[in-house]
Amino acid sequence: MGVFKRFRSLPLILLFTFVGLSSAWTYAPPIPNTHEAIALTLSATQLSSLISKENYSAPISEGGVCYGMDRVNYTLLTQIKFERGQKRSPHHIANKIISAFQEKRPQVITGFSSTYQFVSQMQREWTDTFNPLKYAIETIQGDFDRFRNAVQIFLNGAHLIFNGIDALYETVDQFQSYILASTPVPIVIISTRTLGAHALTIVGFKKDLSDPWNSLPRHFLVLDSNYPQTLQVLEFKYNHWFYEPWQSETDPGVVFVYFENPSRQDIDVANQHFKVQWLTHRDHILPFSP
Repeated sequence: MGVFKRFRSLPLILLFTFVGLSSAWTYAPPIPNTHEAIALTLSATQLSSLISKENYSAPISEGGVCYGMDRVNYTLLTQIKFERGQKRSPHHIANKIISAFQEKRPQVITGFSSTYQFVSQMQREWTDTFNPLKYAIETIQGDFDRFRNAVQIFLNGAHLIFNGIDALYETVDQFQSYILASTPVPIVIISTRTLGAHALTIVGFKKDLSDPWNSLPRHFLVLDSNYPQTLQVLEFKYNHWFYEPWQSETDPGVVFVYFENPSRQDIDVANQHFKVQWLTHRDHILPFSP
């Protein structure tokens, strides 16, 4: 799956090539089809600054560190300010990231000119004895409150049982509203087949322009640490959610989706750092400036 389609013009090809060379193996803005419009909350610069390491097994979580990677990505974009100056110790840097996540308060890290430079350097030094980015990811993964989220899963399930299809449409409407309000939405998907869970962040959606009567979007763009170079698509199938990357001979790809409504503080912070933009197939790629 993917949202990348055939390029429509030479300027698009040249600019997309520039983005690819400047941010090798990082996310890039999606290219809409002729009949699509895409609402996207992250700029090209922000997409290129995300962690491009693939989700991995760690001693703290043998099943992977998707939650840690997802939350560190968001924290780097919203709570960390990078400034030139003296580079501090790796432990100091790691503690700054962890504190920013846990306290939801801005932190300053010196010694780097941008998020892009910091993430790029940390990934080049991934196997160093103590890597601040890697340590922060695994620490935050270890702090994941499984009990709290199990309760939320139960409540969401009860809401779906008692409200049926209306509950699904309500969720779709909420996702659309948050994206239009420039607020990415962290979610967890759970396989109906294996009950395996995975953390994602919704950062946009696609609208079908050929169907003007369809007021709600069906395709939501997500960041997925299992596929850290391409935005994936979570699809609303009217009576269930479908995630194609999970589809296999033994798994139909049908998933439960649960999330917590962003707080007022979450929305305010998001609005300071993100701005929803509409892309059509005639648009140029968003400018890149690491």
